[in-house]
Amino acid sequence: VASEALMKYHILNTLQCSEAIMGGAVFETLEGNTIEIGCDGDSITVNGIKMVNKKDIVTNNGVIHLIDQVLVPDSAKQVIELAGNQQTTFTDLVAQLGLASALRPDGEYTLLAPVNNAFSDDTLSMDQRLLKLILQNHILKVKIGLNELYNGQKLETIGGKQLRVFVYRTAVCIENSCMVRGSKQGRNGAIHIFQEIIKPAEKSLHEKLKQDKRF
Repeated sequence: VASEALMKYHILNTLQCSEAIMGGAVFETLEGNTIEIGCDGDSITVNGIKMVNKKDIVTNNGVIHLIDQVLVPDSAKQVIELAGNQQTTFTDLVAQLGLASALRPDGEYTLLAPVNNAFSDDTLSMDQRLLKLILQNHILKVKIGLNELYNGQKLETIGGKQLRVFVYRTAVCIENSCMVRGSKQGRNGAIHIFQEIIKPAEKSLHEKLKQDKRF
């Protein structure tokens, strides 16, 4: 499946000669995702990078442009590779604490990745065993896309915790943290980006009120 997605990501749904490309334009590929093709002087760019060695090889049913790099779509990537520059703290911790090895290529997972600034200095200075437990609450045992989430849903993490989904008119949240744009699906999983570290509820409403001396 990954090799087929990789191949189809290199084929556009429409015929495009270099002379017709006046500026950055987005085109759909046979794989289903899009790429941006533009021009930089005499060179053609793909996703903002100069990589076309030879252009306009005309055949009887299309046009070929030779590039010197392989284009890799999200659908051909491992789930951990879907993380962007704003989730590097999360992915670095996943690697450092030995959780990356738990993400087997033959399994399916969902990463609930907080943005970098969600990790305070106090959090990063925690005992590594506690930090590992926190990160385990950000990895689900199954692959779940954004359109598969619904209000009241419960999601099981690799640490055995149950997380609750809350769907509002303008936001999708899991426990205390809401998503930001950037959800992606890859070869063996999905990733969703969160504003804050997710904190599963440990006590019921009754227990919370009983514990609080004001009530």
